[in-house]
Amino acid sequence: MKTATITITGKLGPGDSVTSLVFTGVTGLNFNIKDNTIEIVQAELAEKHTFFDYDATATVTYIISGDAATITISQ
Repeated sequence: MKTATITITGKLGPGDSVTSLVFTGVTGLNFNIKDNTIEIVQAELAEKHTFFDYDATATVTYIISGDAATITISQ
């Protein structure tokens, strides 16, 4: 099964510090417009699902390069 690597960069946690998270073995990426969430699915971790809320976010940038993707969330 083909998988990808995704990096999510955005302001997270107390003080809105900029954080980068790297996810490997990604088999799915879903944007839920209704709930303003991004879902990342990792098959290698027994179909682990990770959600990010971008409700207060102005811009979500999604760049694909080969089998790697970068998502930048900026307010």
